[in-house]
Amino acid sequence: MFLFEFAVVVVGVLVAQGLANWVQARSEREEAGRLLDDLTVQVSEFRRDLNYWDRVGPCLRAHVSEIKRTAAGAGTMSAAQIGRPALPQPSRLNFSGDEWQKVRRLVPQEKSTSFTTLAGTIETYQAFISDTAQQWAKLRLLDGNDGTPSPADRSQVRLAATIIDNNIRWMMFQQRAGSAQTLATVGMAGDKRLPDSARFVDRCGLLTDWR
Repeated sequence: MFLFEFAVVVVGVLVAQGLANWVQARSEREEAGRLLDDLTVQVSEFRRDLNYWDRVGPCLRAHVSEIKRTAAGAGTMSAAQIGRPALPQPSRLNFSGDEWQKVRRLVPQEKSTSFTTLAGTIETYQAFISDTAQQWAKLRLLDGNDGTPSPADRSQVRLAATIIDNNIRWMMFQQRAGSAQTLATVGMAGDKRLPDSARFVDRCGLLTDWR
């Protein structure tokens, strides 16, 4: 009788442990699914942003070049003429190493590697966007309404324009080559959508209501 009761207890413990392990595994899969959803949204937003830069990039680069030439001469430009570009960027994620590991267990290795690569590229992209915003503010030094630009002002404008142009070129490159294959690996090769901010800009990506 004692052995029977002991066996029942052991079986009960094993069943309870197995159930607990199953619940934990299911919880981890669900969490990994949520993390993958968040990551997919971020990459989708990044893809839209790259489509945006592919569309407006050439025109915006020409506009920046005009600002640079004006700075090199004796001309000035008003704030309205300089304008302000929309600078879309995807949502920010900060996955821990454990969270990345959960995602890797959920998807094939090639796809998880592409997601990891894209996450790094997105961080670089966000840094480029922030830098572009900072550099664009310096272009206002060319605004004659604030006084005659000094030689130092013009030098800062030329340098800022050069940096902005380099940033735009990098973003255009990512759409056409740099991130094209990794985006295809995660199933976003044919996504031609644009970010919401594209509704509020002209063909050069400058905000239409900027004053």
